[in-house]
Parts: sequence; C-alpha cells; structure tokens
Amino acid sequence: MVLLAWIFCFCLLLAPATAQSWATIPFSTQSLPIALRSPYLNSWLSQGKAPSATPFASNTFWPVFWTTSPPAQIVAWYVAIRVDGVMYNVFGGQNLPHVANQTAAIITPTQTSFILQAGPVNVNSTFLSPIEPTDLVRQSMPFTYLYVDVTSADGQPHSVQLYSDISAEWLSGDRTMICNWTANINSDYISLQTQLQSPIPFAEIGEQALDTTAYLSMSKQASTTWQIGGNNRGVFNNTGVLLGTQENNFRGISDAFPTFGIAVDLGNITQTSAPSVWLLGLLRDPVVQYTNGDGNKEMRSSYFWSQQANPLAAVSFLLNDSSRALDAGNAMDAKVLADARKISSPYADMVTMSARQVMSAIDITVKKDSSGKWNTSDVKAFFKNMGSVGGPGVNSVDVLYSAFPAYLYFNPAIAGYLLSPLLEFQNSKQYALPYAAHDLGLAYPNATGNSNPHNEGIEQSANMLIMTLAHAQFTGDGALISNYYTLLRDWADYLVNNTLSPGAQTTSDGLTITNQTNLAIKGIIGIAAMAKISTFAGDSTSATHYQTVSSNYENQWQALSFPSNTSHLLSGYGSQSSSGLMYNLYSDKLLQLNVVPNSVYDAQTTFYSQNSASFYGFSRCKHRISSLISGNGSPYDWMMLAASTSSNTATRDALVLQIHNFVTAGVTSNSFPLIYDPTSAKAGGGPGR
Repeated sequence: MVLLAWIFCFCLLLAPATAQSWATIPFSTQSLPIALRSPYLNSWLSQGKAPSATPFASNTFWPVFWTTSPPAQIVAWYVAIRVDGVMYNVFGGQNLPHVANQTAAIITPTQTSFILQAGPVNVNSTFLSPIEPTDLVRQSMPFTYLYVDVTSADGQPHSVQLYSDISAEWLSGDRTMICNWTANINSDYISLQTQLQSPIPFAEIGEQALDTTAYLSMSKQASTTWQIGGNNRGVFNNTGVLLGTQENNFRGISDAFPTFGIAVDLGNITQTSAPSVWLLGLLRDPVVQYTNGDGNKEMRSSYFWSQQANPLAAVSFLLNDSSRALDAGNAMDAKVLADARKISSPYADMVTMSARQVMSAIDITVKKDSSGKWNTSDVKAFFKNMGSVGGPGVNSVDVLYSAFPAYLYFNPAIAGYLLSPLLEFQNSKQYALPYAAHDLGLAYPNATGNSNPHNEGIEQSANMLIMTLAHAQFTGDGALISNYYTLLRDWADYLVNNTLSPGAQTTSDGLTITNQTNLAIKGIIGIAAMAKISTFAGDSTSATHYQTVSSNYENQWQALSFPSNTSHLLSGYGSQSSSGLMYNLYSDKLLQLNVVPNSVYDAQTTFYSQNSASFYGFSRCKHRISSLISGNGSPYDWMMLAASTSSNTATRDALVLQIHNFVTAGVTSNSFPLIYDPTSAKAGGGPGR
C-alpha cells in the first residue's frame, strides 16, 4: 500500500461551483486558497454556491479568514492595474467603473493564479504560499508572495502601472480596535507595517490573533511609490503614482479603513520581463506559550528567528529570495502531483486543495537558552485545528492523528516536533492520568497543558502510540521512544486493560456507544505498535508480550465483531443489524503491523463496494451527524482512511471518487466543510480541519 493513499486524509478541501464563464484548472472549487502560511495568515476567496449563483471572479469579492462559526471575516488584499490611464480591478471586491475580465483560475498545491484581461493587456496574478518542509527557516516564515505579470493582448505597447494594498483587517476580529502604522523605506525595499495600538499576547477575537504585525513589502525601484491612508486607491486611479505619505490619525480598523498600498510604474511595455512581486507577512513573537516538563512557561518563537535578526531582515531576505521561491514552488507542485496521480486524478485534485492548509496549520518553534542564544536543537511544533470538528485544543491528538500522514510525507521530522511537547508534558509531574491527554491546552496558542480527565482514553492513547511508532519508522530516529519509553509503556498497559471491552468510551467522533468495534481495533493496533516500540527500545521481553496480547485480542475481536454471515464488520459487538466505516484499520496498513488478516480487509472491501451508493448511511455516521444536518452524513477524513484499507484499487478509487464528487458538487459556500450528506452534498459543521 502506497503512503500517498493516506496523505491529506484530514483536509480534502472545498466544494466547487459549476456554472462559470471561465475555466478553473484543474477543476472547479467552491473556495480558492489565497494566502496560507500560518494559523493566522490563512485566507480564501469564496466562489459562491452553484448552480444558483455565478462563482465569484477574483475581483468581485474580498478574500476571507474562515472561522468555525460563520460569518467569515474579510481580510482585504487588493490588486489593481492602470492601463493607458484607465484603472481596472484585478483582485478584491472594490467597486470600479472598469473591471478586468477573468478568463481562468489555476490552482496547484502551492499556488493560485488568476488570468484576466484588462482592456488591451492580459494580467496573471499568482499567489504563492511556499511549502518548503525540509527548510525549517523558510517553512516557519509566515509570509506569502504575490507575483504579477502583464502581456499586451494586441501586440502594442501600453502604459502600465500596478498597485496592491492590504487593510488592517488582518489584525483582529474586532474591527473597532485601534491600529497604528509606520513605513519602513530604504534603498532595498518598501515595507509598510500595521499593528494594534494595544496588542494582547496569546489571545484571539474571531479566531484572529491580537498580537499580529502585518507587513506589505516590495523591492525598491525608481518607479515604486507607496502611501498609507484612506484614499490610496483613488490617488492611484488618478495618477498611477502614490504620494509617499502616511496619515497620522491612528484609528479603528474599520474607521475609514486605512490601507497600506505600494505601486510600481512599468512604463510603456508589451510584456514584463519579470514579475512584479509583493510580499505579505503576519508576524507574531512569541507565537506560543508552552508549559514544559518542569512546569515552567516557555515563550516559543518561530524557528526563522534563529537566522533573521529582526522583521525587516526577514522581509529583505524573502524579497531577494522571490525568484528562487517560485522555482521551488513549481518543483514542489510537480513532485506532489506526480505522487498523487499514482493514486488517481481525483485524488490529486484533493491533494491540490489541501497541501497548503495542512502546512499552514502549524508553528515550528525554538526558544533561547540561558545564554540568550537560539537553541536550534530544541525544536517543537504546535498545531491548531483550523476547523469546527474534532478537538479544539493545541495539538489536539485526534485531529493531529488525521493530519499525521501529510507530515510523514512532507517531512517526518515535523511529525516528531509535533509529538515532542505532548510527550514532554505528559511525562511530567503535572500529568497523572493513566491514559494520554486530549491536547496541550484548550485554546491556541496557549499550550499550557491539559490534565483534565476525559472519556477518550483508548482513542488518544492508541493515537499517541501509533504516531510515535510512525515517526520512528519514517525517520529512523528513536529518540522520542528512548526518552519516553516508560510513558509509552504505561499507555500500552492501559490499552491492555481496557481495549478488548471498551465499554462506553468515547471516540474522536463524539460517539459513546458500548463496545464499538472500530474503537477496539484501534486499541489493539496501539498494543501492536507498542510491540514495535519495544523492539526499537531493545526490550525484547516486552515486545513479545505486547505482540502476543495484540494477536490474542485480535482473534477475540473478530469473533465479537462479525455478524453470523461474516459479511462485514459490525459497528458494535453483537449489534447484528449494524455496519460501520472501519477507518481505524488504516494504521495497521500504515505501520505494516499485519495485526488484522487479509480476510477481514477483503470482507470489508466487498461490503464497501456493494454498498457504496448508500455508504454514508452507516450507523457510525448517523449518530455523529444527526445534530448537524438532516439525514445521513460523512466526514471525509475518515472516509479517506477507510479507502486506503481497501484490498483492491477499484473500490479504493470508487470511495475516493465519492469524496471528489462532493468536493466538486458546489452546493456550499464554506471552505473545507468536513461533514456532508452524500445524498444531497449538503455540508454540516462549518469549515473542516
């Protein structure tokens, strides 16, 4: 089984519009990713609902920051072009007499491009959110690029000026909060920055951080101008040149909406020789407060600070890196798509829409040592659930479990950075529960620990054992196992004592049903994972013990989990009329444990193929969705895990295609809705994870 079968299982994004006057390549989608580089630099352009509404062009609506509870918040980013004295709107919802005509939208794993015609010229505006997972400096920098190319449509030279601005809406969900600003100008660059007048560390309103500084920057040229104020766009419209001034009346975000604009005059051209490049960044420092194993709070900073002296040094570095970054983005796109297409074209489409989201959900951090130097040997990563389903806490274990295959694919070391703080906290005197914690803290970015009892002991303990073994297998690095072996063994012993008869324990779906088949097998696989962990640790006696227990339990589990005709797995022991989506079998395949025999996979695959049309009516989904949408429902992260366990590619591809059909159904305006009704494609539960 190829690993790619499980990549991005948690984040298959978006539902597309179908009635449109331009081509969306490679497929139509309900909401387009724009800037996705951190949990807070995360914006999308809605395409509206189909078929009742025409999809939004890039210049008819503003990009938004999706929240778990609607409405989404506008985070304005604006692009315009002035051709022969006439200004055309290219990106953003500003009303203008002249609007460029969109002819295509193109999406790749790292980029979203819009092709438009503005009078006699064609414009290509490309938003690049780099994915450079093996370069922790670049990957941890919360900046995204905008590249704009212009070509004459009639072969004649034209006078062309370009303009882009942002508003202060990126700073807070409360648009009455006061912001201030400054312009940083030198011979190399223009960088306009804004922040709240009274920032609040480690706090959110409307899920937007309140300690953010936003930067819009561009390399300095003789023809580059800037302006901060409320009428920048009007000035550009009239003259194509900005005034190089800033208003001095700091005010509320929505009070006459101060904007931060940079323009460049390209002169009379038929074609740009290189793109004009803007850089948008949202910086916070520190990004996470973390309670370590000694009970002390650490102020964790983004990894890139170990190489960059200050924010403007980071801006300068990235502007000078823009050409290489675009080449690297193209190379990453080619690699990811080539790997994904080994599964199927529909699968590659979903990977395209999910890659940026999974990498933007984390902060990769370091801290300073006692001498004040950055300790780059102490790397920890923190994960925010970007959706409304699953645990809301920092490094929420069940949500991380869904995302984990993506990190194993991009860079398995990142998987270890995410596990490290979870293991360190639970190995301390601050944590005394016999099972694994649900998360590291109730609200991002406060990883201050969570030692509250919960009813997901089997779920979370098995998740931690499975992920720890996966990290060791994919990296060959046994440091986490060596450092936390006793803790891991304690969780395994908890599973030994509770897994075969899980009682009314709760799953990550929120289901509390007696003796759930799917939950029990996850615990059994967790015990088998511990056998491999013990082998890594050189403890052969324990390895034999846990392997024997998992084998014995699996035999008993089969006897309890099949109906009398052995046609499929039941959702609960002895519940003869039930059936279930057995996504927890996936980790047996991922780790190559061979706990479950092929006969079980074959039976379940046959059942999936015979019931695919009504697949989501399984009882596992009915219990979870009833409060969200009418009828049946399906979460597609678990659907992808189940598809990966199919014993033939035809069934696997059919299940993936069902998810793709939802992604391309265009019946919701939400980005990333995790749960949907397969009969109507109606989404439930808001944005997904």
